[in-house]
Amino acid sequence: MTANANGTGVPISARTDFIENWDAQVDGLTLATHELFHAIGFTVNYADFAAKLIATPGAGANGIPAGSRSYSTNGLAGGILLTLTPSNQGTHADPNTTGAAPWPATGYNQANDVMQPEQPGNAVRTLSNTDFNVLANAFGWNNTGIKFVINNIGGTLDDTDINLIANAAAAITAHYGTFANSPTFTWDVAEAVPEPATWPAGFLAAGLILFAAARRVVAA
Repeated sequence: MTANANGTGVPISARTDFIENWDAQVDGLTLATHELFHAIGFTVNYADFAAKLIATPGAGANGIPAGSRSYSTNGLAGGILLTLTPSNQGTHADPNTTGAAPWPATGYNQANDVMQPEQPGNAVRTLSNTDFNVLANAFGWNNTGIKFVINNIGGTLDDTDINLIANAAAAITAHYGTFANSPTFTWDVAEAVPEPATWPAGFLAAGLILFAAARRVVAA
């Protein structure tokens, strides 16, 4: 995902690679919403969000796992709303957080948070008030609302894919609202291109044959 903010640090656009099997999952809408939450806020590309991430104290003490990062509204323990996994695991909710005092993360285990999508099972994970409150604190959307422009730039997304994407945006808009001064966020969505390692072996073999043939022509 690539994300962009305006001069004041407010998210204005992002590009997300749509994974085709989203619509094959029981919780396809959860996955789409998870990616949209990355796009509109849970990314260190946005200075307003990154500035409020604070280091975990101690070695995983007080219900906050070692190496994780906590989002705090005021930079203090009492302002923690969300605990994220270590930076090398992206900006996902840490499922091992219990939020014990004095470093509470609202006192709940975040295994079912929409920002922790890789838990066992296919149960749909709904957006929590904490998810909304983090972004409201970072970007003020509880006061301004937010409106989406969705661009299908992938060329191969079908109607089911587009509906998942639109419904994810609708779920967020329904919470924050859209007012006269709402900032516009442009969400570009593209069909994900497989990594070379996942290309069919026959395709790779054909490429190698053509490459070898081309070399023979040049050598001749």
